[in-house]
Amino acid sequence: MKFTHIILSMTDTKTKTPAEVAGKPGSTQGLNCLVAKGTRIEGHFTSAENTRIDGEIKGEVRCDKKLVTGESSSIEGKVWAAEAVFEGRINGDIVVSGGAQLTATAHLTGTLTAKTLVVDEGAQLNGDFKIAG
Repeated sequence: MKFTHIILSMTDTKTKTPAEVAGKPGSTQGLNCLVAKGTRIEGHFTSAENTRIDGEIKGEVRCDKKLVTGESSSIEGKVWAAEAVFEGRINGDIVVSGGAQLTATAHLTGTLTAKTLVVDEGAQLNGDFKIAG
């Protein structure tokens, strides 16, 4: 399914900008962990810090803080994060305890569960989404 820009929230009726919900797309400010383009990880990846992924991960991804997946990223496996901005490809279920943003370049296959969700025009989600308040 393709989206135009929408904002969903079960707990807050005021409109939020993408920056308020999940942070500025593509920003590396405040990120402590980087998986660079060209890097390939197979297995479980866990980070207690803000993380940006521009490489490939085949396996589960857990991020205790903010997760940003860049346009060149590819993840095959389940993803958990406190907050997230998705710009790349993910094939697997995603659980975000806070706000999530799908940018125009995001391609997700699976079920996305988040407290709030911002979807930019052009983002693709092949599956379901659940807004968990």
